Amino acid sequence: MKNLITILCLCFTPVIFSQNTKIDIPVIDAPEVQFISIFQKEKIDNPIFLNGKVKEVHKKIATHIHPNRKETSVENYQYTLNKNMEVIRYASDVEFDEMNIDFLNSQKEFPIQKDTIITQNNIKYTFKKGKLISKTSSTLDEDTTIGVTDSIHFSYKNNKITEIIEFQKEVLVEIDEDTNQENYLISNDYFMTSYKLADYENKLVNSKLAIEYIPDVMVLFISKTDYIYNNNSLLTSFKKTNKEYEIVVEDISNYLKKIKNNKLPDTPFKTQENIGIFTYDSDNRVIKLEAIIDNQKNQVYKMVYTNNKTLITRESNGVSDIEYQFNYDKNNNPIQEKKFIYLEGKKYLDTQTTIDITYF
Repeated sequence: MKNLITILCLCFTPVIFSQNTKIDIPVIDAPEVQFISIFQKEKIDNPIFLNGKVKEVHKKIATHIHPNRKETSVENYQYTLNKNMEVIRYASDVEFDEMNIDFLNSQKEFPIQKDTIITQNNIKYTFKKGKLISKTSSTLDEDTTIGVTDSIHFSYKNNKITEIIEFQKEVLVEIDEDTNQENYLISNDYFMTSYKLADYENKLVNSKLAIEYIPDVMVLFISKTDYIYNNNSLLTSFKKTNKEYEIVVEDISNYLKKIKNNKLPDTPFKTQENIGIFTYDSDNRVIKLEAIIDNQKNQVYKMVYTNNKTLITRESNGVSDIEYQFNYDKNNNPIQEKKFIYLEGKKYLDTQTTIDITYF
């Protein structure tokens, strides 16, 4: 799509952020991922997401070595936080541990309220009224002067993101040895490489379309998802169809109308259909998820909630294979996670994570 990208002259305030500060990149609603939150991964991995006034955390992970489960590998992590829920000390006994305090603290998203331009790690983020409207980055192949400029644009309606479009252009540059600045020698027009669209009804995403083209392998990916909700606005089922086409595409924009109307003449070399069915209890908690892939592979997750405990079991094609047990403290923080696996019909403890939390 030639000459589609234009520079908008808006009154933005430039801001320099820490290179580790997390910028919230908006995504189209995906209600099916609600299930992931049951596993408490964010709280287990990083203490800044725990509830309450946390002072110290000691995390111990014991992994039982496959296959006899008799050998155990143990890792210990120690965190100290201030009253602003920021990590001020971190240590572990893990060899070559790359985790650090800056990274842990950077995972909490920084709210943007106004018209702002943020430059971080050679990426420029442009916000309008606190909403990200574009993200632009340039990368050069290592030890070469050939690169790609990416420009991603975000559209909103009623505070919901409805469209995400990614453009690229190939560039050839030379580096000024005196100033170390990049001087563009050749810069092609932008072309569309990715397109995402969402349709909403009563503030709930009703359907989604995602298109992506990978020029290096000449494969076009198309994904369509439809959602159904109950009277409580809870997701009851979704159907996602993925198709892959081996074709040469110069610009996705030339194919949008045909794809939206299901009139793409090419035949996909791979098609996959995923179906998810959710069941809830009287407290609107997920108690069952049935995932079906191509009407063949079937996985069923079942959840049981009791006082300060959650049990999650999984069956694959009718056979139990994984079980999770979570224990919580009075602040609803996970203090223990056990993962069991089934081998030849027998249940074995695979990993056990214990979290000791001290509060102010």
